[in-house]
Amino acid sequence: MGRRIVILYSVVLTIFLMSACDRDSGTNPPAEETQTFDISGSIVFYNEYFTQLDVSEIMETSVILAGEGIEKSAVMDSLGQYVFQNVPNGVYIVSAALPERFECIPQTMIVTVAGTSVSVPVFAAMYRRRYSIIGRVTDEENNPVENVFLTLYRDKREILSSSVGSKTNKYGVFNTYYFGAIPSSDTTLYRFIPTYPGSAYIFSPDTAYVRLGPEPAICYFTVSYSGLPLYSIQGRVITDEGEGKARFPLNLSCDLKKKENMYNKPMIEFTDEAGAFLFNNITDGTYYLWTYNYKYGFPPFEVEVVGKDVIVPDINYSYIGPTKYSFYGRAVDVYGAGISDVVIKIGMQPELYTTNEDGIFSSLATSSYLFTVSIDDAPKQLLVTPSKSGYIFQPDTTWVTVAWKHGVELEEIVVNDFVGTEYLAEDYFPLGTGSSWAYERTIDSQEPSDQTVSVTGTETINEKTYTVMSSGYSDYFSVFRIENNTVYTHAENEDKEYLKFGVDRGSKWAITSIRGKILSATFIDTETVSVPAGTYEDCLHFELNLPLGETSYEKTDLWYARNVGLVRAEKVVVSMGEVMETVTDELIKF
Repeated sequence: MGRRIVILYSVVLTIFLMSACDRDSGTNPPAEETQTFDISGSIVFYNEYFTQLDVSEIMETSVILAGEGIEKSAVMDSLGQYVFQNVPNGVYIVSAALPERFECIPQTMIVTVAGTSVSVPVFAAMYRRRYSIIGRVTDEENNPVENVFLTLYRDKREILSSSVGSKTNKYGVFNTYYFGAIPSSDTTLYRFIPTYPGSAYIFSPDTAYVRLGPEPAICYFTVSYSGLPLYSIQGRVITDEGEGKARFPLNLSCDLKKKENMYNKPMIEFTDEAGAFLFNNITDGTYYLWTYNYKYGFPPFEVEVVGKDVIVPDINYSYIGPTKYSFYGRAVDVYGAGISDVVIKIGMQPELYTTNEDGIFSSLATSSYLFTVSIDDAPKQLLVTPSKSGYIFQPDTTWVTVAWKHGVELEEIVVNDFVGTEYLAEDYFPLGTGSSWAYERTIDSQEPSDQTVSVTGTETINEKTYTVMSSGYSDYFSVFRIENNTVYTHAENEDKEYLKFGVDRGSKWAITSIRGKILSATFIDTETVSVPAGTYEDCLHFELNLPLGETSYEKTDLWYARNVGLVRAEKVVVSMGEVMETVTDELIKF
């Protein structure tokens, strides 16, 4: 009986409590708790050279949040970050109050809070420059677009391209500026054009028109895909040891010869820690993968994209800096002994090199390097020329080719030996007293006659001593002297240069005032000459030309043999293009 009473009491008590709760619920319902969230973001500061600044050095910067009857401010921390806490659902405007001389891109952002915390896209704080254009490039969903180039034009002339800040960074921000002077009265509208390699993007607007002045011009561009199929180019840059080259910049452009122009701004990507790289949003076409002319990298090469992604073979990271050329060679006589003090000129370089006592010249021994060829330079041919007074060299010149070589920092070119022969005036134009030469003279087709030329003595004229030579017929010159390997004569009361020995082939000089005319002389070459007295090798051939009138001249060719003298002379008189007279002298004996 007692147990039944306890159970009944428990049931009654439970019913009473439940009914009490129902009464309280109907009269005083509990209040709903409002949900709140966070809005966070960051600000990146750039100096006048579009280099990111250390935010800790920037004075306090406030960020303002306004909307839904709420207005809050937050202070940026030392990392450039800010946060608004306890923000209810709604639509808000976020803006930044920047220090003086900075401009915010974008100036405001619209943020929607709908049941979750929101991260705001980065604000870019750009330092204001004179004649600057700042702005941002985004896609249709407001995502930043990197590697878009911005170019400024006046009429059809490009006045700013590829300067600091003229390419969007990872936040889609650009800060382009013009260095030139613009009058304050200038109201010109400049064309500001975005470009991207290939045909992946369509820009809206495709051209912005801006005025340049003390305050920066602000431009925004939106890109949409062109609808063309898009592919990728990927690969890896490795070192000689086979390891990936990290954080290395690569460029991809449509034209290698014109790496940067209005329609060919390169895309730029960096390799990751493993040396891998990836270029996205590439349309069909021919592209060139290259790097700027750093000291190390790789030569440019072509990549063809046709209907699929491209994986290029591993790219070797090696020396691509300038190839520096040094030159080495010798000047020797016919017996192989070195000739010292021979001056060597190479190409158009101002440096001159001189052989040492062993006849050796080396550009490394006298200066740093003589010639430098960079990766973009075409191969060049350089002329190497030896010279020394009294000597004629064989060869008298030689060509060498210099070209950029992949992986080669220093290249030595060994030049073939220059074989020099000494040609002294005393050996070819002997003036010893008592010397004589017998010649056979032929005038036109007449019978030849014999003539003799002899050294008869000396004569002093104007304190200069000349050797007197006489013959059985009159000659232009009859007295001679030798100085500095040159034969001089005295004619028309003047001391005149006549023949120069040991000069380069083709050397020319003038003998003034001969019969009131200028006699021109040329050293032709060394030749072998046969005359009645014998055959003589290594003869020096000179040519003398004397104008006789407007349509007539006299040409004389002379051949001199070593230790003999004149072995052959041939004079031709020409008038109106016709040979009027020919006189030939050939050595019979001496």
